[in-house]
Amino acid sequence: MSAQQQPPKVTSEIGSIRAAGNIAPIEAAYYTLTDRDGRAQAGFVVLLDSLARPVRAELHIYDDLDISGREQLARQAQQVLQQRYYARQPVPLRIYDSQLDAHPITVDMPTDPPAGVKTSARRKRSSPPVWLWALIALVPLVILLWLGLQFFGGNDAASTPTDTTSAATDAPADTADGTGTDDTGADATPVNTGTDLPPSVNARSDIATGMRVRIVPGLQAFLLDQPDAVNGVQIGAIADGQEMTVRDGPVMRRGTSDTIVWWYVVTDDGTEGWAPANTSELTLLVPVN
Repeated sequence: MSAQQQPPKVTSEIGSIRAAGNIAPIEAAYYTLTDRDGRAQAGFVVLLDSLARPVRAELHIYDDLDISGREQLARQAQQVLQQRYYARQPVPLRIYDSQLDAHPITVDMPTDPPAGVKTSARRKRSSPPVWLWALIALVPLVILLWLGLQFFGGNDAASTPTDTTSAATDAPADTADGTGTDDTGADATPVNTGTDLPPSVNARSDIATGMRVRIVPGLQAFLLDQPDAVNGVQIGAIADGQEMTVRDGPVMRRGTSDTIVWWYVVTDDGTEGWAPANTSELTLLVPVN
């Protein structure tokens, strides 16, 4: 029994040129490079892989340009590559001389798509992975959660009767147990409030009405219209060793961990208001020597 004869492979042939039917296409991007007057001087082709990364580039120069003109077109092509694409390795750029008056030919095309050819002009680019979309969707949720924590946390902090200082934490201050010293070198002793509140540890006991006092350098505090950190309205501020005169007080208020002592003071520029002598951790007002 004779072997069955295989059909011959079909190829198109023109002279000695054969066009195989299994040639794989490659995507490309085409750019027209022009001079300042808008005249086309070169065609720039970027051949791309399946991830739209350049694998090779070709610069086809139309006109017979001098060296500087050719170099300028080459620089333009390099800028297009570097500004619009990325690749893991250098991309070869080939430069060719072409002519705009080349003789064109007309190619008759089939009116229906050939078998196995997609009708879309471009293949679909690979879409981002699912985990990336999930991460992008989580970003607004994280921002909303953070804003909510900031809002509710700020309200809880504002409802606690504390001092109005906005001093830096590394500024000079007494220790919480009352054994430290301020910048004058005097020991801090508890202030006797005369009320049911415990004596203040951080407020100076040697401040009285009519005295000149100043805020510890490096710290700052607000002047309020009443001795109340929660309900008082800010009418001024003191900072960086500013001096003032005590006109009234003291008034005691409960702080987070120490009794806050308030004095009614007048600054040298005429601003009047209630100033805290201390916070729950710091000494703010000290007598002027």
